[in-house]
Amino acid sequence: KIGWEDKDYLFVAEGAYGLKLWDVTELKNPIELEVRDQVPHARAVVVFDGRMFVASERYGVFTWLVEGDPEMAAFQPARGQPVIPARDARDIFVYKYLREVETSAAEDETQEAGGGRRPQIVETIYQVCVAAGREGVLVVEMNESLVPVSQEIISTGNRRALSVWADGSKDILYIAAEDGGVLVYDIFSKMEKLAEVDTNGPAIDVLFRDGYLYVAAGPVGLQVYKENPGHTYELVAVLDTPGRAVGLASSNFHNFIFVADESGGVRFINVTDPKNPIDETDYQL
Repeated sequence: KIGWEDKDYLFVAEGAYGLKLWDVTELKNPIELEVRDQVPHARAVVVFDGRMFVASERYGVFTWLVEGDPEMAAFQPARGQPVIPARDARDIFVYKYLREVETSAAEDETQEAGGGRRPQIVETIYQVCVAAGREGVLVVEMNESLVPVSQEIISTGNRRALSVWADGSKDILYIAAEDGGVLVYDIFSKMEKLAEVDTNGPAIDVLFRDGYLYVAAGPVGLQVYKENPGHTYELVAVLDTPGRAVGLASSNFHNFIFVADESGGVRFINVTDPKNPIDETDYQL
């Protein structure tokens, strides 16, 4: 699995080999900088808002605070044990929102007695979604100190949750559920299932971008679905990759989808026109 720190750096989780850091300032000349092996059995990495989240297949999710330039900075472990224990943590998606802090009636009365208007108090919440195999998907709220404050579980039944992607603007969660296709959930209030996308094969990884759902479909390659009203999904493109497509990443800085292929390395797919994805890879990571 691969993740961005910013437009110049790419992290790759390589299982027992730990995390690899690449300089991708020039997309056609990526440079491997170093390997970091703090987390055993790393399956996925997300770097978001100065914080790093790493899924360990055996232990769960570890968190770090990232300080300064990724090339130079040391990672500061938030704590020695996984903050989200899970037996089969395979993927992570993180976004944040602001939530108003509830105050007690006594605090409200004190403020009113002083003739003042109670200022609105908000806190930052990180919503961490973890694909945990047959455990389903863990939806965990964490505060700014990376301490969990609540947790919900979405069951995927007898299907393994391999990957997750969330559209934070709409509170929609997409789950790659292996042979069960892609499951679409509302994660804001009811944890309600909105749709199932039949991928006619394995759904190993998933991401959503600009109205299109992208699926890493193993030997089929990359599938592209257009989201229509009512949470219906129309297959508009299929791009074969050299081997098995098993991972996806996206960057807001480029019109590319990055596909991790078991035999073809990381493929750079131009999706300027999502209905006509083009493999522009002429090098390998």
